[in-house]
This record gives sequence, structure tokens and C-alpha cells, in this order.
Amino acid sequence: MRAALNALRDYQDVLVRIAELDRLLSFIPDEIVQMETDWKNIQARAEELKARQEKREKEIRESEIKLAELKDKETKFDGDLQEVTNNKEYHAVLKEIDTAKKNISVIEEDIAAARAEIQEIETGLVECTEQEGEAKSKYEAAMEQHKATMSENAQEKSEKEIIREKLAETVPPDLRRKFDRIAARRNGVGLALCVSAVCQSCHVRVRQNIVDRLRRYDRIITCESCKRILFFADTE
Repeated sequence: MRAALNALRDYQDVLVRIAELDRLLSFIPDEIVQMETDWKNIQARAEELKARQEKREKEIRESEIKLAELKDKETKFDGDLQEVTNNKEYHAVLKEIDTAKKNISVIEEDIAAARAEIQEIETGLVECTEQEGEAKSKYEAAMEQHKATMSENAQEKSEKEIIREKLAETVPPDLRRKFDRIAARRNGVGLALCVSAVCQSCHVRVRQNIVDRLRRYDRIITCESCKRILFFADTE
């Protein structure tokens, strides 16, 4: 019985490691996910700045067209001023000239403000480009390392699966079936060490008479608390 339990213990160790490798192979570490998020956020910021820049450049082009039209009107009004024949017409033309000048001033201020904003945007884009390059390099380096680790884990899993099949043959079928039923309900752990009269899976103290029976390795005994198969290992 001791040999069977030893074989079962080795079998479980391999199963636990395979389960851990499956878990490692199924996800990307949080720090790498965060790196990708940081990189994407910088990209999104750059796209936002580019959109703002295009919008401001379009507004400037439209304003420059309006500005040219207003300046043409102002020139025309200056010419009209020389041709007026009475005070009423003279004041009306002056009013048109004054309105045109005010509108020209407003548009020129808008254009200047838009150009200043574009300069700020261009500075921000330069910063984003630098930050994006750094973030991308950092993410890609981490992903390469992660892929290398995943390759190692996949190789180890393949090796462990071969070992699992070999170990399964060393465990008596009835004992393995009992173990499989328990492990299915206990997160893959169907065998628990009993160390210093304590079950190492549920940490409940094992009665001394059960410990004494475990020492003899003459039968399969399960933990009264977690129902796992107990394996005597006082020195481990």
C-alpha cells in the first residue's frame, strides 16, 4: 500500500503542475496587459491631437477665405467713400468700413489663436510620438519574453503529460478511480499529506488513532474533514 500511495503522490504532483501550466498558458500577465493599455492610450491621445489639428487647420482655411472677402469689402468701401455725395451716404459707408474692420480684427484674432493652438498640438504630438515609441518597445519586449516563457511552459506541459501517463500505470486502478473522484471535487487535489497529525490540505488535526493507522500503510484512509486520501509524512 505504501508503494501505491507513493505512486499516487507523484501522480498528483504531476497533475497539479499540469493544471498550473494550463493556467499560465491561458492568460497574459496583468503587467503586460497594462503595458498594452498604456501604449494604446498614447496612440489614442495622438489620434485625438491629430483630429484637433486637422479641425483647426480647416477652420484657419475657412477663416482666411472670410478674411480675404472682408478685406475686399473694406477696399471697396474705401473706394465708395470717395464717391459719396452727401453726409448720409458718407456715414453709412463709414459704418460699413468700421464693421468690416471689426470683423477682420475678430477673424485675425481667431486665426492667431488657432495657430497658437496648433503649435501646442504639434508639441504634444512630438511628445506622444516619443512616448508611444517607448511604450511600444516596452510592450513588445515584454511580450517576446512572455512568448518565450509560454513556449517553455508548453514544452514542460508536454513532458509532464508523458510522465502523467507513465505514473498512472503505477497506481492501482481502484485507487486511481477513488482519487479521481475526490480530486474532481477538491480542485484537483485528492491526496493530502498528514504532517505532525495535521492534514496539510484543510489544516484540521487528525485523530491520533488515525495517525497510528496511517503509519502502518495497511489501508486507504481519508481525512474526516476534507475527505481527501491521507498520506503519512511526519518528517516532511
